[in-house]
Amino acid sequence: MDTSPKVEPRVLACRQTAEGVELDLRIDADLAPLAGHFPNLPVVPGVCLIDWVVRFSARHLGLLADGAAKIQTKFRRVLQPEADVTLALRRLSGGRVQFEYRHLDTVYASGTVAGGDA
Repeated sequence: MDTSPKVEPRVLACRQTAEGVELDLRIDADLAPLAGHFPNLPVVPGVCLIDWVVRFSARHLGLLADGAAKIQTKFRRVLQPEADVTLALRRLSGGRVQFEYRHLDTVYASGTVAGGDA
């Protein structure tokens, strides 16, 4: 049995698109990186959102395997644990990835991430 702390949301569905992939995610409240953010008003920290972009881009697109060096992000709404969101990842030139976290018509965060060589 794996006893390591959970650090990623559950992937409920994965769809390939012409330019990348879309992942339906469930952000469980018991994820280790969410601990302490914040007891009275739990939020998913922006650094977690970027980390998940890097992790899922490496896994599903073969990009950002060495991590993120350049990040441009717009946080539009606070995302709370126990949420279901879609993470859309789109390949851009130069090994960059464009991302968007959304649920229906609500966009929580969007931007681009580039690796060290971009």
